[in-house]
Amino acid sequence: MNLLNRKSLIYGSLGAASTVASLSTGISLYALRQLMHPPREKVNMKPEDIGCPDYEEIRIRSGSISLAGWFVFAKKSQLLDRDRENKGLPLAILLHGYRCNRTKEESLPAMIRFLTSAGLNVLSYDARAHGESEGEFSTVGNYEGNDLLNVYHFTKESGFNPVLVYGVSMGAATAATQLPKMNDVQLAVLDSTFTGLNDLLSKDFDTWTPLPKIPFTYQIVALTKLMRKISPSHVRPIDQIKQQGFPPALIFHGKNDLKIPPYHGEALWEAAANDARLILADSLDHAKVYRGYATTNLTVDREKYDQREYPRRYLTEIGQAMVNYIDLYRGKEEIIQQALTETLAVDCNFSPIQLSGKTRDSY
Repeated sequence: MNLLNRKSLIYGSLGAASTVASLSTGISLYALRQLMHPPREKVNMKPEDIGCPDYEEIRIRSGSISLAGWFVFAKKSQLLDRDRENKGLPLAILLHGYRCNRTKEESLPAMIRFLTSAGLNVLSYDARAHGESEGEFSTVGNYEGNDLLNVYHFTKESGFNPVLVYGVSMGAATAATQLPKMNDVQLAVLDSTFTGLNDLLSKDFDTWTPLPKIPFTYQIVALTKLMRKISPSHVRPIDQIKQQGFPPALIFHGKNDLKIPPYHGEALWEAAANDARLILADSLDHAKVYRGYATTNLTVDREKYDQREYPRRYLTEIGQAMVNYIDLYRGKEEIIQQALTETLAVDCNFSPIQLSGKTRDSY
């Protein structure tokens, strides 16, 4: 091969490599935009539609954006008197998952009914770039963590005392990263979340997009840092749950979660420095522990599944954690039982169990 042909071959190879690199970068940019700009789901109900007519629409400032949400007020005033003088009215903060909002996440309406029936006020809000909140893009826990702290301080300034934080998927990860800074919280309920955003991208990237991990995971992470000045490595719930200041945690995960596999939930449980309870549920897809849709039959009749035991077991586990870890509910088992009955519209027998250290169960 003469020198001219060799040069042509080298230049041709470099040109092809450059074309491939440009193409993969373009695909990564498109994928990043899709991931950071999820479609907005419409907020399609009001608390009054689920039997909670006493509420207020609110807007909370967080930097340059405002977050939309509700204050839903407790139905049982007798519990509130204990904290009214010193710490404020007891409150639960609810956080939904990625591509959802405060109404689309299936467990949230039931949680609002259950918690307000049990005597807690509830603040439920749309994450940035979701629902009715402002914001051009989602960061899956980066900016959302600061948003949660602003929500937390807003509730304190409004005369409330957050004692419980509940999150699903992205919402649970957001909560976990900030809970050591939220000193009043006595119980964290984390449903279907991940150990770290980097872990999710590096190990489970192909469950969120049809693109292969190599080279797209690395390109997307690099582009995120370059374009948005954020890093997935900053969202690591497993680092926070190891801290002594993290409250007792109830962790739910589906055994067949295809988007965030259950090893994430197990790793969080194992890493917890404080009391932690892990519940693994059979044959459930991502964030479906509450409702109980089977992974193997997604066309299953939903009305039939609504009558199954999953909602009762889910809310009962939360009730057990409340009577064990939230001061207001110690010795108040009858209030939890009544709240379960009101929420599920069936008679529920609630027998408290003693929780201490690390425990786990499955169903």
